[in-house]
Amino acid sequence: MATTPPDPFLEDEPDFTSEAFAAARQILIDAGIPQETAVQATRDSWVAHRQIRHIAWVQARQEEEAGHAEAERRRTEEEEARRREEEEERARNPPNPGRAISARAIDDDDAPAVKLPAYPMGIGVPPEETLRPSEFARQKLIKREYTELWYFTREGCAEALRMAHLETSDANDLFTFARDSTHARNNDSIRLKAYSGAKPSPNAKNDMLLTWDQMVFAARKYIATMREERWPEDYVKGMLSFFFNLDHIRSQRGYNVDAALLEYQATIRREWFDALRRKEPFDIAHFSQERFSNIQSRLTLEKHEKALVCTPLKH
Repeated sequence: MATTPPDPFLEDEPDFTSEAFAAARQILIDAGIPQETAVQATRDSWVAHRQIRHIAWVQARQEEEAGHAEAERRRTEEEEARRREEEEERARNPPNPGRAISARAIDDDDAPAVKLPAYPMGIGVPPEETLRPSEFARQKLIKREYTELWYFTREGCAEALRMAHLETSDANDLFTFARDSTHARNNDSIRLKAYSGAKPSPNAKNDMLLTWDQMVFAARKYIATMREERWPEDYVKGMLSFFFNLDHIRSQRGYNVDAALLEYQATIRREWFDALRRKEPFDIAHFSQERFSNIQSRLTLEKHEKALVCTPLKH
C-alpha cells in the first residue's frame, strides 16, 4: 500500500528574496508594486498554495488511515477464523496423553534476534547529520508535558547533537549518588540513582524570545516529534492547526504582528499543557481573536509608552 507523502506544512519555507523567485517578483514590480510588498505577495501565494496541498494531504491521510483500519479488521477476522478452525481440529482429533512430546530446551540467553529491514543496497550516506531535539525535550513530549520550543530550533537541535557526541554507549549503566528523601531530614543516608543525560539546557530560551523563523522551524520539528512519540492523531492535528493558523495570520498581516503571534503561541501552548495536566484540555486549534487582540493592544501600548519615555522634551 502506498504511503502518504510528508505533510506540506512541514516543508522548509523558501527564501522569497532568492533568484528562484526573481521572475515572480519582477512581474509584480513591473506592475508598480514595491519590492518589499512583492516579496510578501510572493510568500502569500506560496502559503495559500501550501494550504491547498495541506488540505489535500489531510484527506489523503484520512483515506490511508481508513485503509489501514480496514486491513487490520480483515486480518483480525482471518486470525479469528484460523483460531476457530484450529479449535475445531483439536476437538475432532484430541491429543494422545501417552505420546511423548519432544522439544528443544531454550536457554535464558537464547533471545530472539532483532528483526532488521531489508538491506538498503545503493542508498547513500546522508549528506549531513539529522537534527533532532535533545533527550530532555523528547522525554517531555513522551510524558505529555510542556517544554520550550527552543529545543526544537536549529540551535537547540545542534546543541543536542554536540552533547550526543560526548555521551558514551554505556550511559545507561552509569549511576550517581542522591540524598534519600524517604528518610528523616537529619538522616544523612544516600542512595544510588541511575544517571540520566536528559537535562534541561542552560541555553534554552523562553518562546517569546524566539524569532519568527526559529518558531516556524521549531513548529515543524515539534509536530514531527509528537508523531514519533505516538501522540494521538487528533492531538497532533490540533497542534498542527494551531501553528498553521499562526502562519496564516502572519501571511495576511505581515511581520508587524510577529511579537504578538509569538507571545500568543507561548501563552496559549503553555496554558493548553496546564489544562491537559488537569485533564481539562481545550481545542488549541481554535484561534482566539480576543486573546490575540488583547496581546496586540498591550504590546502597542507598551511600545508607545517606551517611545514617550525615550523622546526628549523640547524646551
